[in-house]
Amino acid sequence: MRILILDDEKKSREVLKALIELYCEGVEQIETCQDISSAKLLIAEFKPDLAFMDISLREGDSYQLLNEMGEFDFEIIFITAFDENSVRVLNYCHIPTLMKPIDIEQLEKEMSKVQDLLHSGYSMRHYQLARHLFKKPVQILPIFTQNRWELIQVPEIEAMESEPGKTILKMKNAPDIHTPVVLSVIEKIIE
Repeated sequence: MRILILDDEKKSREVLKALIELYCEGVEQIETCQDISSAKLLIAEFKPDLAFMDISLREGDSYQLLNEMGEFDFEIIFITAFDENSVRVLNYCHIPTLMKPIDIEQLEKEMSKVQDLLHSGYSMRHYQLARHLFKKPVQILPIFTQNRWELIQVPEIEAMESEPGKTILKMKNAPDIHTPVVLSVIEKIIE
């Protein structure tokens, strides 16, 4: 596996690289960069299988890089020290996210997931879902139903009801939608 680390803090890049080398198997090569412009060049040349991306960078954020790229064919694990709203959105869409300082067990767990998902297009599809939630106010809600994601127009939701193990979305002009996502999670995402 070829790994790219994007973080504007040198010490963070060095620590994460050392942790990956010590605790993660199957790593062929690790490259690091500190900003969006160098990340673009490195992604084109290096062609990583996995990118660790710090959410907040001095010149913007990692979402800006992904938006500029449009499409990508590598997996992503976001890293952050404090971006609570982004972590909530990423977790909601099942995109791996690590909090700083990096916990070794969590790193190993996320790396194991990524190795299972490599070349599945997982990050691209899930990032596209998450993209709707980064825009405030949220107008489109990705919702998981019956083993798939659906995009729901938030203004079309008439009411939401909580039942044991699921939430029912009462729609204005469509059948009710049943999801295993807990009502409180949905409320926090669309607030």
